[in-house]
Amino acid sequence: MLKKLFIVFFLIIIILAISIFYVYLNGLASPQPDQKKVINLSFKDLENESKSWIEKVEDSKNTIFATQKSIVEKQQKIVNENRKKIDENIKKALTRLEKDFEEKIKQKEEELNKELENYISEKEKEYKEKAAVLRQEYSKKLNKKADQLRVEKQKEVEEKIDEISKSYHNQILNIRLKLEILNLSKTQKKELEDKLDKIIKERERRKEEARKNLENQLNEDIAAEEKKTNEEFQSKIGQFETEINQEIENKKKELNNELKGYKNRQEKILANKLKEKRILLNKIGNNFIERQQKIIDDAKRDLYKIENTDKIELDSLGGEE
Repeated sequence: MLKKLFIVFFLIIIILAISIFYVYLNGLASPQPDQKKVINLSFKDLENESKSWIEKVEDSKNTIFATQKSIVEKQQKIVNENRKKIDENIKKALTRLEKDFEEKIKQKEEELNKELENYISEKEKEYKEKAAVLRQEYSKKLNKKADQLRVEKQKEVEEKIDEISKSYHNQILNIRLKLEILNLSKTQKKELEDKLDKIIKERERRKEEARKNLENQLNEDIAAEEKKTNEEFQSKIGQFETEINQEIENKKKELNNELKGYKNRQEKILANKLKEKRILLNKIGNNFIERQQKIIDDAKRDLYKIENTDKIELDSLGGEE
């Protein structure tokens, strides 16, 4: 628009110059005093009018130029602000990308922790089932051994009682025969009966004592066998518990290594993604800014050319005048 205005302005100047030159030639062809005066007045009026018009055009041009310059400066400011916004948006985009990868790693970690929890639960269940089976096996083993000891002790008790009974057999039989065969007085008979009763009581006491001793021995043997069996059970269950714990530790190491490897892979992928994303976003942002900046730079150059061209053309015009 400014260029068109200047072109119109220069066309008017040229027309005025031609008109002035034409009048001047007519004055030279007819140098009458009165006509020359009229011509000089017409030229002066045209000159004044031309200068007035030039000043108005110059003022208008300066106003337009200042307005255009202000617009360019504002656009330049906007471009600079856009550059900052683009940088901020790039930073936000990269931060979102990092958070996405952090979320993936967190999700993977949760999955592996869940897998470990399930594995531990399975191993605890396996341990309880195995412990129950072992406890049942050793309980049966203990009961079998106790039954065996009872049978052995019962036989031993019977043998001991039979031995005791035999040791008193002859005495008791002899006294009973005397009581049946011999013609004894009441006193003698009473003495033999008391003696027989005493012998029988002593026999029963010894039999009961032997029975109790063997029963106590049985209980001690069973207690010893129970202790032995329990130690075997604890050793077996302890060994199994150690194996279970070792399997859990191995699983932890396996999952930790898996998580570590996953993190390393994700960090490499993230580094490449960030690099690619940064390059792409910077390229898009730079292209956008470059297009805006090119428009502004072109506008600046146009303003500079117009300003300098106008000065040259006006100076030239003034020289011709």
